[in-house]
Amino acid sequence: YSSLASTPSEHFSDILLEAWGAPIYDAQGQVEYAIVAFQDIGDRKLAAAQLQQSNEELLRANQLKDEFLANMSHELRTPLNAILGMTEALIEQIYGTVNDQQLKSLQIVETSGFHLLNLINDILDLAKIGAGQAEIECEATEVVPLCKSSLVFIQQQALQKGIQLNTEFPINSPILLIDERRISQVLINLLNNAIKFTDTGGNVTLAVREIEAHSGQKWLRLSVTDTGIGIAANNIPKLF
Repeated sequence: YSSLASTPSEHFSDILLEAWGAPIYDAQGQVEYAIVAFQDIGDRKLAAAQLQQSNEELLRANQLKDEFLANMSHELRTPLNAILGMTEALIEQIYGTVNDQQLKSLQIVETSGFHLLNLINDILDLAKIGAGQAEIECEATEVVPLCKSSLVFIQQQALQKGIQLNTEFPINSPILLIDERRISQVLINLLNNAIKFTDTGGNVTLAVREIEAHSGQKWLRLSVTDTGIGIAANNIPKLF
């Protein structure tokens, strides 16, 4: 049992004690005395209460984060949909004729807009992941067009830094059952990272290669390589 023992001494404050006792019997079977041990559990109780309070605060903070992500994503999608709608109208030349260079630029704006929309959806995914509700949406996807569309987002950065973009794609584009949006995001992140850490005049290569595993199965490897600073050997084990 637990009891609160208080002492009038000015050198002590209230303490919380936990006690264990065992009776000692005499020859007639009557309780003669008892052995009792006491332990101060005040610190343990205080720590448990603080931990519970911290957990409640973390839970509340997580709920607020999810609400913020959902509200922010909604607010961002509204103007973005307007941008995409106007861009589509310009591409279809509803408001007048555009030349080939303007058309190409509008198509890049449209592609970037859809990528931004996907990023907003990724933000919502964070809330879903936290709630254990994230789902992979796989569909048959041509790999080479997926890679080419990912390159669009970093071409301007590469041009500004004087970095040569190289590609190694198979003649026939393989088709994989993948979550296109998430794989695209992986490629764009890797390409952005490669451009960021490669000096002027360097090279960045996006390659799609078929490899054969020890089991005889064939796999498809998508890789991004660069002539940048790389990763220190002692940091390699920390990846993923």
